[in-house]
Amino acid sequence: MYVISPWSRGGWVDSQVYDHTSVLRLLERRFGVPAPEITPWRRAVCGDLSNAFDFCNSDARPFAAALPDISAAAARAAALREHALPPLPATLQPPEQPFGVRRSRALPYRPSVALAHLPKRGKVTLRMTNAGAAVVLHVYDRFDLAAIPRRYTVGNGAAVEGTWTTYDGRYDLWLIGPNGFHRHYRGDLDAAPLLAEIAQDPDDAQALCLTLRNPGKRPLHLALEPGAYTQAQPCQHLTVAAGVEHRVRWSATSTGGWHDLWLVQDGARQRPAGRVETGKPGISDPALGGPARLYPDDPPASDGPGPA
Repeated sequence: MYVISPWSRGGWVDSQVYDHTSVLRLLERRFGVPAPEITPWRRAVCGDLSNAFDFCNSDARPFAAALPDISAAAARAAALREHALPPLPATLQPPEQPFGVRRSRALPYRPSVALAHLPKRGKVTLRMTNAGAAVVLHVYDRFDLAAIPRRYTVGNGAAVEGTWTTYDGRYDLWLIGPNGFHRHYRGDLDAAPLLAEIAQDPDDAQALCLTLRNPGKRPLHLALEPGAYTQAQPCQHLTVAAGVEHRVRWSATSTGGWHDLWLVQDGARQRPAGRVETGKPGISDPALGGPARLYPDDPPASDGPGPA
């Protein structure tokens, strides 16, 4: 969707979730036109488009007069009808997205996810909480990709739990949410659990803070490896003592709060990725560019054993 107005100029990106009711809600909010047919669920999870506008700073400079003359381009396009179509390549190539960033509106989302093991039941749980606007989180069991993914609506201040049966103690769960929010949990019930969460550093507005908690009874040895932002995020080996909370901090200036990390320990891997919201405008994903990826970087766990 393109939003064209004196209050949305400048090439901004707004990645809030919208749908066909958002236009009605904008009219409702801006002009008081009621829209009683919109359900409470849509009002909770979809925005009203007001975030795409900055009504405090309008830009009324002439727009159409500054557009370039397209007559030459139109003539070249018309002449193409006289040429033969080029042959299709034998091997199709994936489309490419240009690299670059745009200024991005602040978003109201603050989801958080924690993994827990239930070894006596042969299961794992995901506890999903939210300190911001309502979100819909989609969870895929990568041992059973033929199954419909589970979808959870997590409202402000709410906590929702989901439980999955493991496959001989193994699990591989892939969770996605709005604006690139992603969590990947892959491991074994025999591995010690690790709780990890990323947030803005409370002592430095330009830095991120990864908090690691070890609820077990033994020290955890793990590697912290960068994903998409190789040059901007830490790569180190850590030991988190039993019952201890460990924090890792790094500057997020070059990535605008975007992060993509792998936490690798014996028998388990976690991948927290997304953008930490600070309540202020930021930038679009600096790693979003290049050829389209048809498959995840980490191959799916296919042909797994039967459920325990």
